[in-house]
Amino acid sequence: MSRVSRALRSVMQLETIRMVSLAKEGKLIPASELKAGDVIALRPGEECPADGKVTRGSASCSEAAITGEAKPVEKKKEHEIASGCVILNGYVEVQEAQMQRTGKQLMLERPSITAAGLDKTGTLTKGEFAVLVVQDFAPKSADSGRVDPLTLAAALEMKSAHPISAAIVSKAVGCVGEAYELAQLPEVKKFRVLPGVGIQGNVSSGTSFAQVLVGNKRVLEAVQADPSAHSKFSNFQQQHPDDTTVAVVVNGTLRLGLALNDMIRGDAELMVRELKALGCQPAMLTGDAEAAGKHVALSVGLNPASCSFSMHPEEKQAWIQQQEDSGKSVLMLGDGINDATALAVASVGVAMGETSAALAANSADMVMMTDKLGRLCRYAIWIERANIFIPCLVKIVEVGFALSGHLKLWMAIVADLGTLLLVLMLGISILSRRFWTSEKPSAYAEALLNHHHAHFSPSMECHQLLSRSCFMSGRHTHRLYLVW
Repeated sequence: MSRVSRALRSVMQLETIRMVSLAKEGKLIPASELKAGDVIALRPGEECPADGKVTRGSASCSEAAITGEAKPVEKKKEHEIASGCVILNGYVEVQEAQMQRTGKQLMLERPSITAAGLDKTGTLTKGEFAVLVVQDFAPKSADSGRVDPLTLAAALEMKSAHPISAAIVSKAVGCVGEAYELAQLPEVKKFRVLPGVGIQGNVSSGTSFAQVLVGNKRVLEAVQADPSAHSKFSNFQQQHPDDTTVAVVVNGTLRLGLALNDMIRGDAELMVRELKALGCQPAMLTGDAEAAGKHVALSVGLNPASCSFSMHPEEKQAWIQQQEDSGKSVLMLGDGINDATALAVASVGVAMGETSAALAANSADMVMMTDKLGRLCRYAIWIERANIFIPCLVKIVEVGFALSGHLKLWMAIVADLGTLLLVLMLGISILSRRFWTSEKPSAYAEALLNHHHAHFSPSMECHQLLSRSCFMSGRHTHRLYLVW
C-alpha cells in the first residue's frame, strides 16, 4: 500500500497546487491564501486552481479533466475558466471567483453491482488525440519537392505545443519524442502562429523551401485557394463529422486532409460485453456532445439511448443517485474532475490510475493502476473467493479431527499458519508481471530495445519494455523509458 501511494503521488501528482503567481505583484503566494478577486497569471503547463474569469490574454486550454472533452478550447478575455483547466499554449490572467473543493462521501458496504456508469474520455477512450485518416488531395507530381507533405506538416508542427501538433508528428514519425533524434525532420524558417487559423512556415523540401500552412478550413482562405480546393475539403469534413479536421497546404495547394479524434481503448468493447454477461447494465456518462459521444457508444457496444451526453458533474452525480434510489448498486468508472462527485457517491467508485486527475483518484474507492479494464478485476474476485473458501475448508477439517480426538496442538498451529501463508501468497500474486504488461512486446518495442541496447548495462536482463511515454513541452522534447 505504501508503494502504491508513492506511485500515485509521483505519477499523477496527487498533491494539490501549492503556489500561484499574482499577475500584478509578480510574486508567488500559497494557493490556500488565494481570495476572490485576486488576479493570477497562468502559463503553459499550469493548472487553474479555482473558478474565475480571463481578464487578459488568450490561450489554448485542456478541459478534459472537467468536461471529458479531449479537444482543446480557446480561452480569451471575459471567458470563464474552471478549476482544473490546464493551459496548453499561450498566456492568460485570471480573476478568481471562488475556491471550492468537493469532499468525499465515505460509504462502507459491499454491493452486488447491477448498473455501471462509464466515463468516455480517458476511460472508454485513451484521452489523447491521434490522426485516424490521412486523405491525399493532390497528385504525387505536385510542387512539394521530394519530401512527403505529412513530413512537411510534422516539421512545422514540431514548433507548436498544441495536442493536435503532437498527434500529427507522431503519425509522421512514430513518436513525437523521437522526432529530432531519429526522424531528422526538415528545417523550418519563419514560423508563425495564425490566431484562429493555424500555423505556417517555410519548410526545407529538397533543394528549396516550401511554404506550408496547417490549420482549419480558414487556411484555404489565407492562401486564396481555388473553389475546387474548398469543395474537396468541405466534402472531407462531411465524411468525418465527429472528428477534428485539419488541412495541409503546400505552396498554395491543398495537399492533405487529416481527421483526428480520441482513440477508443482496445479492450473497451470487451469490458462492456462482459459487464452485460454478468447481468450489469452499463451506460456511458460523458460531458461531450452527442455527436462525439454517440460514435464511441456504438463502437463499444452501448445503446446510445441509454447513454447521457453533455453532462455536468452534478448531473453525473444525480444519475448515480437516481439509479441507487431505484434499488440498484452502481459502479462508476472515470478519470476526470467532472467524475469526482459521481465516484464518491457510487456504491463502488473506480478511477483510472494512469490518467486520473488527483481529485478523481482521491474520491474513488479503488484506483486502477493498469488500463486492462477487465482482466485484473476478474482475477481479484477469484483470489477473494479462494481466500474465503480455503480457510473455511481447513477449519471444517480441523473440527472433524478435533471431534474424533485426533487433532493435536501442533497440527492446529501448522494448519493455521499454512493457511495464512497460502492466503498471503495468493494475495501478492496480483503483483505478477503478467497483469501489468502485454502478452509479448510489440515489434516496435523490440526494435526500440535494440536501438537503445547500448544504453543498458550488459548485466541487466531486459525482459520486456513496459511502456514509453513521449511528450513535448514548448520546443523541448522529453523521453521517458520504463523497462522491466
